[in-house]
Amino acid sequence: MEGAASLFNDCLLALDEIGECDARDVGRIIYALGNGVGKQRANRSGAARSLTRWRCAALSSGEVSTETMIHEGGGKIKAGQTVRLVIVRAAWAYGAFGNLHSSPDGATFANSIRQAATVHYGHAGRTFLERMTQDNRDWSAGFEQAKALPIFSQAAEGQAKRVAALWHGW
Repeated sequence: MEGAASLFNDCLLALDEIGECDARDVGRIIYALGNGVGKQRANRSGAARSLTRWRCAALSSGEVSTETMIHEGGGKIKAGQTVRLVIVRAAWAYGAFGNLHSSPDGATFANSIRQAATVHYGHAGRTFLERMTQDNRDWSAGFEQAKALPIFSQAAEGQAKRVAALWHGW
């Protein structure tokens, strides 16, 4: 997991198939990803190797929630885990497949997405970077306004505010 996190440093790390993971390890993995630093290890001669560090936004795109996995492993979800790996619930039971966009079935829709992805990729990233380098707005002020919204002030234990502040300081 450390290797994957360092490869996606300063990017999004989308984790899929959490159901394949040992449920007892999920909580530990969440803390490890959120802490942004690997374990101290030694090289062959016994001297300390440099630490692996990363800063990435991680989300789980699997069918099973991290909360469910932690409970299945016999653990309890901790506030620190919810801050490190934010749970975003999908509004539709089948995600993008809630609307098949004129396709006759889910398989046809999935194949059309797969085919389009082989031709169209990278456009959004380039456009995003171009616009960000030309944007002179004060995003910090807008962020402070967003933190003042009721959804943040009503959050349990202030976790939503801490999550927002964490990503803002990134």
